[in-house]
Amino acid sequence: MANRLLGTRFKMVQGYRGSVELDLAMERRETDGRANTWDGWAAAKPDWLARRWVVHLVQTGLSKLPEIGDVPLFLDLVKDPADRQVAEFLSGATPISRNARRATSRPAARWPASRWTASCSKCSGRRRSWSSGRKRR
Repeated sequence: MANRLLGTRFKMVQGYRGSVELDLAMERRETDGRANTWDGWAAAKPDWLARRWVVHLVQTGLSKLPEIGDVPLFLDLVKDPADRQVAEFLSGATPISRNARRATSRPAARWPASRWTASCSKCSGRRRSWSSGRKRR
């Protein structure tokens, strides 16, 4: 979405099975960043947040989270009115702001062309049916 609406050149790297593998990939410098929810980062990697090991690039959602600081909303970066409608529609489905980050060890000039990972279950190969965990009546 960022590539299309903002002109970035992020490359999605697929094949990681979950968030642990994605975090290890960042530590091994196989990837330059990933997207995650604020609550997900605060729960899984509070030490990364405390050490300022990651840089918040953008938030998605309809409003900013004050905990993240002065990080722009994706919506605020989209200029074209038609593209903004698309961004508003997609951001409305994100009640908990999801934000993209990069490791601080990467030069700032390189992050637009960085390799990014996707943490969603569709991208990581783990497809679970919502009803698979329910008991039948």
